[in-house]
Amino acid sequence: MGLLHRYGIGCIYRAAPEQFVHLPPPEKNQGLIVQFW
Repeated sequence: MGLLHRYGIGCIYRAAPEQFVHLPPPEKNQGLIVQFW
């Protein structure tokens, strides 16, 4: 997660049937991945 968040990538994972958890990156890192496109 640390590596994903460092580059501004969030994560969504399945925690239970029909239940998903969203872990967004820190606000300061949001949008950083766009630099690599």
